[in-house]
Amino acid sequence: MAGDIAGWVYLTGLRRGMLRRSWPWFVVALAARILRGELQREERAVISMDLKAGDRLSVSARKPEPKG
Repeated sequence: MAGDIAGWVYLTGLRRGMLRRSWPWFVVALAARILRGELQREERAVISMDLKAGDRLSVSARKPEPKG
């Protein structure tokens, strides 16, 4: 539902920005486009595991080394 509202605001802002040559409406359209993209993005888990008391988990954000 929020994505639908953001889509409507995007199209309305784009239309009013172009027809009325209104810079503020272009900004509204851009903000709604960004918001709609964020609302449609789905997050997915790369790994899921249960940890027990005393278990350790190490998270690293390094690029994988090329194989070969």
